[in-house]
Amino acid sequence: MAPQLVVLLLQGGAVAILGIAAATDVKVRIIPNRLVICICVIGSLLRLLDGGWSVLLSMVIAMVVLLALVALAKRSHIGGGDAKMIAASVLLVPPAQVPALLVAIACAGGGLAAIFWFSAHVGQRAAPVPAAIADDTAGLPYGVAILAGVAFTLMVQP
Repeated sequence: MAPQLVVLLLQGGAVAILGIAAATDVKVRIIPNRLVICICVIGSLLRLLDGGWSVLLSMVIAMVVLLALVALAKRSHIGGGDAKMIAASVLLVPPAQVPALLVAIACAGGGLAAIFWFSAHVGQRAAPVPAAIADDTAGLPYGVAILAGVAFTLMVQP
């Protein structure tokens, strides 16, 4: 099998798993650890295909991202599953693309927050908003933002 086809299959599998994680996050506000582990495995395989030090450098970057996000999770600024999935997602792109990935995820998160705020605070809603989402104390299903940010980054990366 051609290396480019393997890369595309792995990336497609990662997006599918992130889709499952996003759907689960919307439904029950949890990103299961088994899905995070799947993303770690796929990301590691992708970095191994790069050759050289890419896999080691990516692991170090993922750990730094995880430590930073765990600090935010401890202060309840982000969910623990979200922190783990973002760090795992770092492995899906080459090290040079990590800043673009994190910006894409943050932008998608901002858009998601705006949509949720708008639907919770504006009279006419296009679709009913579940009570857990309309409640200001409920967190955003950030798995959706992670999916969008990763999918966008994978589509535009060179």
